[in-house]
Amino acid sequence: MLLRDSFGRSVELHLFAPSGVDFAEDWLNAGTLSRDADGAYLVNDIDYIIEYVNDAINGCNPDIDGKLDADLWVL
Repeated sequence: MLLRDSFGRSVELHLFAPSGVDFAEDWLNAGTLSRDADGAYLVNDIDYIIEYVNDAINGCNPDIDGKLDADLWVL
């Protein structure tokens, strides 16, 4: 999924399950996010999103019980 923040920075973010399925859009509930003309999801802070996902993978995200079994790719 393509993310763009309020600073104009863009990254591709992928969250892969052990099966190889990219479920980033579903897990981050992307349907609730606004999109710009080229389809990028608009967020306030890309670094916050990356830290939130990393914390879930590492088991230290207070919003998630246990560890998220996934690989995060940021391009």
